Amino acid sequence: MQIDAIYDNGRLIFTKPVRLKKKRLQLKVMIPDTEIETGQVEDMSKPGIRTELNDILGSIRRTGQKASPEQDKTAWHEHLEDKYIR
Repeated sequence: MQIDAIYDNGRLIFTKPVRLKKKRLQLKVMIPDTEIETGQVEDMSKPGIRTELNDILGSIRRTGQKASPEQDKTAWHEHLEDKYIR
C-alpha cells in the first residue's frame, strides 16, 4: 500500500487515517534528493570513525569480544565523564 505522509521534525504523519495491525513496523520512505542536506551525517563505515568508537568503548571492542548494551553504555558514560567532568 502506498500512503502520503508529512515529515514533521522526526515524525511521519499520515495525511489520511490508517489503522495498522502492529504498533511498530518497518517502512520504506522515498525522500526527494533536493530535500536532503548534504554532509549532515557522517559515514559510520569509515575506518576512522569505527576506530574512534572502539577506543571510546574500550578493550572489549578491540579484542573482538561481544559487549552487552549495558557494557557499551557504561563505557560511554565513563568516556563522557573523563571528557567533560574530570
